[in-house]
Amino acid sequence: MRILAPTYVHPSRHHIRTAAFGNVFGELKKRADLEVTWAFFQPDRMSGPGADGARMLDIHDFADAVSLLESAAPDGILVTGTADIIQHSFCIAARHLGIPVFSIYVYGVEGGVVDTPARQAASGVLNTLFSDRMATDTAGQSRPFRRAGFVMYKSRFMLRTMLRAGAGMPSSAAAVSRHILMDVLGRFSRYNELADCHFLPDDSWIPVLVGLGISRDDIFVTGNPYWEDFGELGAPKPAKAPGDPADLLIVTDSLMGHNYWTKGQSDEFILRLVSGLSGDPSLRISVKIHPSSEDMQYYEGLLEGRGIRILQQEKIPDIIRDFDIAVSFGDTTAQTQVLASGTRMVNVETGLDLSTPSLYAEGAASGLAVRCGLDGVAGAVRDLLGSSVKISGELDARRREMFPEAGASSSRIASVVAERLGR
Repeated sequence: MRILAPTYVHPSRHHIRTAAFGNVFGELKKRADLEVTWAFFQPDRMSGPGADGARMLDIHDFADAVSLLESAAPDGILVTGTADIIQHSFCIAARHLGIPVFSIYVYGVEGGVVDTPARQAASGVLNTLFSDRMATDTAGQSRPFRRAGFVMYKSRFMLRTMLRAGAGMPSSAAAVSRHILMDVLGRFSRYNELADCHFLPDDSWIPVLVGLGISRDDIFVTGNPYWEDFGELGAPKPAKAPGDPADLLIVTDSLMGHNYWTKGQSDEFILRLVSGLSGDPSLRISVKIHPSSEDMQYYEGLLEGRGIRILQQEKIPDIIRDFDIAVSFGDTTAQTQVLASGTRMVNVETGLDLSTPSLYAEGAASGLAVRCGLDGVAGAVRDLLGSSVKISGELDARRREMFPEAGASSSRIASVVAERLGR
């Protein structure tokens, strides 16, 4: 069995996409001899070692997705449910070549369509056009108009793909224009409907997909294969008395990398946050940054001389029980993992129109999570550390629903893939 998976993150790095796909590949290997090909797409050509035991292709070596698939000759394609330009191109090429596409929605929990306010959308356009870096870049990769240049490269790739697949120029140009808008506006529609099979974390997305014209027979509620790596769902630690030493983990969000913040705004927020917490000598502070969408060099320079440990490749489930409390901002899957572990969490307001992290409402109702402004974070941390917390039935039920047992979600997905491919 040969499976191809597009990715903008090198598969050797921990990321929700590579982790979820890796879990599915592990289950497929139990059912058939599996050959995995990763199709890498970034502004620069791929450098460094390939993925262990897998073939690596770079889209820069191919004029279009049809040519790439003809070279790779996969039996099936695994994508995420997001409608980015490159994944959409692979779906078009796969349909032209008769290759089944399997979609996993891994980036969220509950279904819906983004309704971006006009002001925020306009800001997103400007940030995209003038941004000098991608979310996954390091400092040395920045250059003027880097993000806009890559949007145009991906658009040409999609246009050539559609023409190779037999679409006419007017319809191809219209489709590409729509996807350019989706890219720069932050994807006003969050779902790629072109796959043949759709794997969902729960049933809340079913009405959305059916409304897009997808047959109910092609929709499977499997749970999210990313979450099954979590391990044991924990209980809160005992309350601490005032002045007791406490280990605190700041869980960041890549708001600068995703163009919500400028570098100056990011610098100011993080330094104010760290300074506010550093005023309490009983707090031992560490920072956990995103494993692929944030730059370690940036944080090392920003926090130099403060004696703060910076973590990046470590996984939240592996380290979170070493801490008494977490302080977070933005909206990330890491925050959901913190709450699922039973660890207290203070969520700091950013003033941005962002989604509420999954499990936050249930965590707040249990006294496990609180939200505060930047100036009140030190007091909120000490108050939460001193409070008694008991996991409510609602929080426990929700986290057990979200976090499947090890291998459960991947096994369901692998069974459908193997059946559809006749294996």
